[in-house]
Amino acid sequence: MCYSVKIVRQTLMRPPMRKLAIFLLSLAMMTAALQPLAAQGTPPIVGVDVYQRASNAFDAQQFEQAVSDYSIVILLNPTFYEPYIRRAQSYIALEQYDLAMVDLNHVIKLPSADNATRGEAYTARAEIYRDQNNMDAALADFAAAIRATPDAPQAYYERGQIYVAQAEYDKALKDMNQVSSIAPDFPTTYYYLGVINNQVEAYDDAIKHFDTFIKTVTDDYRAYAGRADAYIQTEQFQQALPDLNQALEIEPRAASLYLQRGMIQNELGDQPAAASDYLQWVQAILSDQNTDLTLRPGESQVVSMAPGRAYVMSFEGTAGEKVTLTTATPTDQQIDSLLILTDSELTPLVADDDGGENYNSVISDYVLPSDGIYAVILSHAGGNSQGSVRLLLTVEY
Repeated sequence: MCYSVKIVRQTLMRPPMRKLAIFLLSLAMMTAALQPLAAQGTPPIVGVDVYQRASNAFDAQQFEQAVSDYSIVILLNPTFYEPYIRRAQSYIALEQYDLAMVDLNHVIKLPSADNATRGEAYTARAEIYRDQNNMDAALADFAAAIRATPDAPQAYYERGQIYVAQAEYDKALKDMNQVSSIAPDFPTTYYYLGVINNQVEAYDDAIKHFDTFIKTVTDDYRAYAGRADAYIQTEQFQQALPDLNQALEIEPRAASLYLQRGMIQNELGDQPAAASDYLQWVQAILSDQNTDLTLRPGESQVVSMAPGRAYVMSFEGTAGEKVTLTTATPTDQQIDSLLILTDSELTPLVADDDGGENYNSVISDYVLPSDGIYAVILSHAGGNSQGSVRLLLTVEY
């Protein structure tokens, strides 16, 4: 009997010469009128009013005005390093990276620049290199920034992030530990420490760092998911479940978390809840479905699996029958199959992921609760999803 059931998917110009002469005359008059500044920690400069105006514009994120005013200050004070770094930062905000690089290169080579400013320039240049995907240059500049200002956390933090992305976890862990030592109140460091410790299988440390982060940042679903992963790896399923619930409440579109929660629900013996989570996963990834196939006891269906594909196959069952569903895939393909058994209204009853060998799925001896039509949803989990899968239904009367 063919029973078609469909899954619903949730879901700026050069002046003329005469004008230039007037401009230069005006500039000379303005220079004569300006008074030097000798503020604490700042060398005497000419054009204090313009410098203050530039700083105000920078703080107000009026970066075009800041560039214009810092340019005048630089013209009047060519060895004063701070306007170069601030103009560079303004250029970066305006996405004028080539101009920013000119200023940063100048600051780095400027003899009058102190170590703090030079470190700031190296860090800003490293960020540009990083965003241009030139990681070798970025890492070299972050290292130079650290040599210039070894007690400043920013370069360690950003270098550590690159190391995480490159899966160099030992180096990342060293940098992030340094950040937590220099700036212990910066919470995001502890998130990364949790992630890194998960990767190096130091799960107790991961849990501790995620705890610290979550105490300060309560609405980042990734932290709850990361802590849940540490609990799962140590088979603390009861502790993992509330974290996954919280993560999905914050971000219900995080489809892979349904897979994790489904697995936990199965471990805790709640088959309908597990099946419901697995169905949520299938609905989230669904891009193609086939509802034309039927199943008969003792017979198998061979289907072609692909990313986002699901098959819904129906069969007629009787209350009390024991139903077993198994998938088989070629050993050289190892499709990460997923099986969900539902009633005719697609109410999830039981499901399995990886219950068999080689990522195959098995639902064994499930006792049908009533007479009627049942549906088997065959899809894939988070692993390989490309290849052929054989589905077999057996019934014990």
